[in-house]
Amino acid sequence: MEKITYLVANYNQSKYIKECIESLDKQTSDRWLCIICDDASDDDSVNVIKNNLNKNIKLIQNNINLGYIETLKRLIHEAETDIVGFLDGDDALFPDATEEMLDIYDKNKKAEFVHARLQAFDKTLKISKGTLGQEIAQGRTSMESGFITKLFTFRKSAYYRTEGLNKELLYAEDRDLALKLEEVTVPIYLNKILYKYRVISGSQSQDSEKREIGLVNHLKAKKEALRRRKIKGLDKIMHEMIMNLYYIEWSNRYNKFIIWLVIYFRKMLWALDIQLKIRSNGKLRRL
Repeated sequence: MEKITYLVANYNQSKYIKECIESLDKQTSDRWLCIICDDASDDDSVNVIKNNLNKNIKLIQNNINLGYIETLKRLIHEAETDIVGFLDGDDALFPDATEEMLDIYDKNKKAEFVHARLQAFDKTLKISKGTLGQEIAQGRTSMESGFITKLFTFRKSAYYRTEGLNKELLYAEDRDLALKLEEVTVPIYLNKILYKYRVISGSQSQDSEKREIGLVNHLKAKKEALRRRKIKGLDKIMHEMIMNLYYIEWSNRYNKFIIWLVIYFRKMLWALDIQLKIRSNGKLRRL
């Protein structure tokens, strides 16, 4: 039976990494491994990790700080299983995450990219702040539909058929990778909450500067997807118009009146697109 390797890129998460590891130890299935790569932390992370290692968990260390995306790339390379998934050091898994995820791979031998839902919590992982994750509508792609979030897992064999992670797309690396993976395989949606996302100050979702970088890089990732998928002409123009309007809507650079106008115009464009079928829908997938 196949196992999954959880890939943890750790940098200065000594406060939370133990809880992350404990969530792995509480899995209802033992078909998991974990590699933690410490990215030259300057807190007590390494000692905390070493004190909580077991036969399923391996620690590797970067000699110098490489950054989050380069560390993820190293982790993918180091994993010995074909099935892998990202787990942040300040987050955790629900106990049935491994069992539910691997059940999809067991039943569908063609499965190469499976995504589920997350539940956001406060910094204590006790008070819920809502859930995220949505299925991509049939015949469409994540360019236009659904919301791919953690926990998302994939086969390394599928990953190596893509261009891989782009270190320039910080805070949008997961969205970028999802776009690339759906170009080579069919995303499978698992409608279960498997991932505990910790909302803390200074994180991407809470830091206005990081959030802005993420929005800009997500826009870049989508434009790169248009290039890879050879989307041109009116189709490309409609995609880019809607993408740019979404950016303005979610950015913190614009006042409420401009955002209201943008939302109104975007909804009109969306309705026009649906009626005229300008964007290429499922044709974007798996060139």
